[in-house]
Amino acid sequence: MEDRKSNFELLRIFCMFMIVLYHVILHGHVLENSQSHILSFACIVIVSLIIMHANIFFILTGYFQCRLKFNLKKIIHFTIEVLFYNLLVIILFSIFHIEDFSFENFLKHLFLLDNSKNLWFVKIYFCLYVFSPFINYLIKSLTRKKHKFLIIISVIILCLIPYLTGNNGIIKNDGFTLYNAFVLYIIGAYIRMYPLENTGLDNYRKKMFLNYLLFAFVNLLVYSFSSYYSLNYKNIFSSILFNFAKESFFYQNPLIIMQSIYFFLFFKCINLTSKFVNFISKSVFAVYLITDNSLMEKYLYKWLLIDNGVIESFNFIFYVFLITIIIFVYCIFIDLIRRYLFKYIYDSNFCKKIDNKIKKYIAIHNFDIDYR
Repeated sequence: MEDRKSNFELLRIFCMFMIVLYHVILHGHVLENSQSHILSFACIVIVSLIIMHANIFFILTGYFQCRLKFNLKKIIHFTIEVLFYNLLVIILFSIFHIEDFSFENFLKHLFLLDNSKNLWFVKIYFCLYVFSPFINYLIKSLTRKKHKFLIIISVIILCLIPYLTGNNGIIKNDGFTLYNAFVLYIIGAYIRMYPLENTGLDNYRKKMFLNYLLFAFVNLLVYSFSSYYSLNYKNIFSSILFNFAKESFFYQNPLIIMQSIYFFLFFKCINLTSKFVNFISKSVFAVYLITDNSLMEKYLYKWLLIDNGVIESFNFIFYVFLITIIIFVYCIFIDLIRRYLFKYIYDSNFCKKIDNKIKKYIAIHNFDIDYR
């Protein structure tokens, strides 16, 4: 297995920080509470620049997983980590009498059985990873030309049409779906299987970053014009443009997909080796599990005085960044403790015996999966 370079680990850290910042603005209702036009505009610009965060994690999955077998141990550890943080939040909320849980609600929160978007990435990633061996089999059977054609038709049918129709057509994809994850996976796989030339040149990096900014700017422009026109004019075009405005900051937006690709390619051609970056990146998933939990989302931004009524000053944006940094660092610290605890458990004789039994079972039945 090829070790991940620090540039991709740094990308994961950047993207998770963007997710936290996005959630502070979105779930903290900063735009809704803002009475400052400058603050509102600043938030929209920030969202335009960071909205590709989740897409990049799916591109990363395709980029690495297209060369790997299904790893049973990885998905087991993934599931255990999710359950650990769900249970931790439930226990803490129960101890401090913040929420009361019936047995049914306990199971729903623990196993993510509700139909909400609570930890949506966990559900989609789990399904995508389970399907990854079959997706890999498909794309490996394709020529480069056919792989590219698969990406094009997938983007058109699964992303562009929902974007143009306001997600009211036959295919419904608001970006929080397996459809979107599939598209990004095969894009990531294509980048890995058919590397672009000159990825180490400074000019190439600058070009990728400028393209990322270009698509962010175009998306912001489309959103601004569509919002203004649909609010001030009532005709056949206003309904079409309303769909553009409504879907501008959903992950299936083709402009955001292009933005995601260029941001990924920018980091791909950065040469970086850092033990510290690699160490911290192992905890970024925990940041998501803690902050996007529906229970935490309900209270966190009120506790931190983000969702605290009318906001009149532009200076509040500095407080938003400060809170984002605090949340990010605090969650990393929590997960460092969790990692130390889990290392002790996984290194125990009991877990090692279970691992050996699973390995023997896989070997006896000759399953084409990995367990390392």
